[in-house]
Amino acid sequence: GQISIEGQASQIATLEHTDRYVNEVDQILATYPEIIRRVTQVTNPTYDIFIQLSDDRARSTAEIEQDLKTRLDTIA
Repeated sequence: GQISIEGQASQIATLEHTDRYVNEVDQILATYPEIIRRVTQVTNPTYDIFIQLSDDRARSTAEIEQDLKTRLDTIA
């Protein structure tokens, strides 16, 4: 399975701000054993994160997406 995250910071956000946010997202992604690959592209103020999930996992893609959304919503 795959998950794609697309986001946009404020139009006045600096590259450092967007990069700091994306790094926080990446730290959260690193805690998921189901994720075998993640690729991030930042074109300030937008960012795209592509996630490849292991085929051998207990949770469905939808379950991982929901859990991930809940965790990402905590980033300020």
